[in-house]
Amino acid sequence: MKTIPLLCILLAISASLPVAGRETFGITTLTPPRLEFNPNPAYWPRMRLWQGIPSIERAPGGRLWATWYSGGIGEGKGHNYQLLVTSGNDGLTWSKPVAVFDPGRQLLGGAGGDAHLWLDPNGRLWWFVHRVMQSPGIHPRTCWGFHTTEPDNPKAKWRGPVFAGYGYSLNKEFVTSDGEWLHMVDPMSKKTDAPLPARKGAHVWKFTGYDKPFEHTGHVEIKDTPFTEHMIAERKDGSLLMLARAKYGIARAVSNDKGRTWREIEPFTKDFNVNTRFYFGKLKSGSLLLIVNDHPRKRENMTAMLSDDDGKTWQHKLVLDERTHVSYPDATQSPTASSTPSMIADAIKRTCRKSFSQNSPRPISAPERSSRKAASSNAKSTSSPTKAAACVSTARALE
Repeated sequence: MKTIPLLCILLAISASLPVAGRETFGITTLTPPRLEFNPNPAYWPRMRLWQGIPSIERAPGGRLWATWYSGGIGEGKGHNYQLLVTSGNDGLTWSKPVAVFDPGRQLLGGAGGDAHLWLDPNGRLWWFVHRVMQSPGIHPRTCWGFHTTEPDNPKAKWRGPVFAGYGYSLNKEFVTSDGEWLHMVDPMSKKTDAPLPARKGAHVWKFTGYDKPFEHTGHVEIKDTPFTEHMIAERKDGSLLMLARAKYGIARAVSNDKGRTWREIEPFTKDFNVNTRFYFGKLKSGSLLLIVNDHPRKRENMTAMLSDDDGKTWQHKLVLDERTHVSYPDATQSPTASSTPSMIADAIKRTCRKSFSQNSPRPISAPERSSRKAASSNAKSTSSPTKAAACVSTARALE
């Protein structure tokens, strides 16, 4: 008699369970998810129709990690998942996916979304993932954090997850001068009367322990924004400056009590980076780093800006990529003595991972051919034909 594995039966049941059925089995939006390691070829580059919204991080020993999401026919369309790759040669070549977060293939069901990477002050690497699941709970969108104590190991073992907020989180955490780790989350909610942690606005959560859920700290409702995608930096007077995505450019809010209460003030800018993601953070030198699309209307002219006066002026600028459709940057700086940040960004047809120096006017670049993806090389970027050539050669190495 032919037998059917019990797991297959459970997966079939789960796929057909309505929300009420999941409740019967005790499944809620707070039921922890899991990762899949050594994923099969279905997740390899040639099987993807699109990909984007990347994040990058560097381990203490120099190993690079990158994540983004893909699956289905487009962003938020069908079977989306998040994947993780790594590089041991400064981004010259990248691994096949070493892990994926694919809720649609798990017993609990759901879909994946935005993810990001962050190296905490103790040298542990975090991978924050996003799940959307129509099950009982105060909000269908939840963020979960996995971490590893061996970020320089390409076969690192991951611990967790811990609950990290209602909504999605695609930007890095910030550590305040008094040691609090702040974590930014957007519930993507239009409700102003929902339970506070799931209410419309830019939310701040804080780390409470490696085996404990993050704790909600504060929030602010940002006007004229479809997605807040906010980031925080601390100023010299101890106040926190929040920048958020807005339809007109970049919104601004401040907190004088370490993120517990906020007030939105006049816009940061209406002159560039209209309705798109940016990167905002503090370098080890104390300067503020802002990476934006320095254009009044389009997602082009990706530019790094530095401020030495808490963001009042931006005295130093470096064009990283002048092409159209290069957007959604993330960046990191080596935890060692190196002063060279690395950046990853989306593009249509290809995406760049750049390294640049605060003291050098010439960035290092190499895109990978794909719909929207991450890659890198050590070829110096001098003209568009040079970049295109680097794109093709790097893609062959990756695939």
